[in-house]
Amino acid sequence: MKSKTKSELSINTISKIILKAFKNKKNATSISELNEGCFNNSYKIILDDNSTIVLKIAPDPNVEVLTYEKGLMKTEILANKIMHEAKIPTPEILFYDDSLSLIDREYFIMSYIDGVALNKVKNQLNETKINSLIQILAKHMKSLEKIDCEYFGQLNNKNKQFKTWYECFSSMINDLIEDANKINLILPFSKEDASNILEKYKEILSQVTKPYLVHKDLWDGNIFVDSKTFELVGIIDTERAIFADPLIEVVCGFYDNNKTFLKNYYGCNNLDKSEEIRIKLYKFYLYLLMMIESPYREYQSDEQYMWALKELKIILTQLK
Repeated sequence: MKSKTKSELSINTISKIILKAFKNKKNATSISELNEGCFNNSYKIILDDNSTIVLKIAPDPNVEVLTYEKGLMKTEILANKIMHEAKIPTPEILFYDDSLSLIDREYFIMSYIDGVALNKVKNQLNETKINSLIQILAKHMKSLEKIDCEYFGQLNNKNKQFKTWYECFSSMINDLIEDANKINLILPFSKEDASNILEKYKEILSQVTKPYLVHKDLWDGNIFVDSKTFELVGIIDTERAIFADPLIEVVCGFYDNNKTFLKNYYGCNNLDKSEEIRIKLYKFYLYLLMMIESPYREYQSDEQYMWALKELKIILTQLK
């Protein structure tokens, strides 16, 4: 997908990056752009030893991004390392460079996952196979509950780490509102409305006392399966990972109506009233994010914007 945040590099520059990363011992023999991503630009590269890698490049530093998107690449490095060590099938980070010596932005090289995104093949799978995949995915993500953390919030920004989930979530909402104000984007609610909603459900948000590491972008495009067996082979794009209420994983992966994911990840089939309200609050966050994201990235289509705006208005009526 075309996005203002995606940085294109010349073949010559990419070749220099490969030489630096592998200390002049490997060369690129094939370079092709991966078009699926919406934020960073990525290239699939075949080396002269026949191995395949992926080069991922941060946005141009002069491009305006959302507040939470600042420093996302470092977050991805940290989160990917944690998940990789937890035996979750994420790519291995092979090289990271933030020196700005070759290009004016950071980048990293990771191992290539030989598979296909689930959203490309899901219509070929029966319900049993899909449930099996979701069950495995949920168990992988549940394994992260063993990781201890003393804060809620971003992995790579101490100014966005909080003692309580209420403080963290309030900051996430307020940052998005400020991002909208920067570009004079009219929202279907006022800042006072948002404050009232957060205050109304403060006690419910405060019930969350243990921070969980969540991927926060587990949609089907980030889940890779084997192209023949359709077994789960990889989970990508960990840059939005935060320590949070695990229910936000359910919402941002669009699994709130998926009993298989709920049972194997969250541990139940049915949510209580407080949990249902938190689901609505996280939908408020997600739809707001998706709405604001569109003008920031200058998508060619307004389809995401219009869908998110419609859903945001619906959830607002349920929360007020």
